Amino acid sequence: MTSQRTRPVIAIMRPERYLEESAKLAEDMGFEPILVPMVQLIEKESEYFDGFVTRVIDGLSDYVIFTSANGIIFTLNQIELSQKKKFIDALNSTKVIAIGPNTKKELEVNGIKIHSIPDVYSTHGLLDHLC
Repeated sequence: MTSQRTRPVIAIMRPERYLEESAKLAEDMGFEPILVPMVQLIEKESEYFDGFVTRVIDGLSDYVIFTSANGIIFTLNQIELSQKKKFIDALNSTKVIAIGPNTKKELEVNGIKIHSIPDVYSTHGLLDHLC
């Protein structure tokens, strides 16, 4: 930090949709944020998606694991409106696991019940949680 600045500067590289929230958090913590939207999240088409949705709706999945809030948003956006309620109802009849608190919050916002969440919010924490 130079003598001309009163707050330390922090560069934040996140998808544009999260920059405002990140800037506010950084400012609240005493930083001067520089916002750099270097990452872009895009929905990916998958030949397996319809099969996944069908398996959930047909009750053929014991567990469904969501590893990000974006994954939930993208999943629900891909499902036809006529199937969305059926899909959410089916999720609520299975064991839905969220990898962390932000994912849990997004599931709850969309009316999806959480079965559990690992103690450590990572792939390894998720594996330990399941085993």
